[in-house]
Amino acid sequence: VRRGPMVREVHGWGALVPDRMQLVRATEPGIVEGVYAIEGQHVRAGDRLGELSSSEVELAAEKASQQFAAARAGMIALSREQADRRLALEAAIADSRSTLLTAEDELEALRSRPPGQVREIELRRARERVDALARRLEADEERLALITSSTEQQMAVRRDELRWIESILDSQ
Repeated sequence: VRRGPMVREVHGWGALVPDRMQLVRATEPGIVEGVYAIEGQHVRAGDRLGELSSSEVELAAEKASQQFAAARAGMIALSREQADRRLALEAAIADSRSTLLTAEDELEALRSRPPGQVREIELRRARERVDALARRLEADEERLALITSSTEQQMAVRRDELRWIESILDSQ
């Protein structure tokens, strides 16, 4: 003898009638476009019972779709714009480095001359030029770091906005 469920098959005439019925109401008014389940059919949670169409819901979905497309286009434009700014600044930094190296070479050439052949004012101007170019290079590098971090922050905000609009679109 074993314990467990005992299954019986019964054959007979008649109709099987459900012991429990549940009325499912739509959350929005609309027109019935299709019915996928009929009375007495076994359904599970998540099964599609029917399809309603509503001009209000379709309009809201279309609007969300347009917002999603606009946000995506804005994100792409921001990415391209920031990349252009970054590349321009990287080119300016490379130019500044080259100019700084040239100025340092000129200063060393002035320092290597024998005493009396270089006026003190020439030497001072060459030092000031090197210092100014070094400060400019440092400022440009800081600006590049700032642009890079702000770009990442702006893109994160745009990605969050895109996800939010996408969730609205999915719910519509």
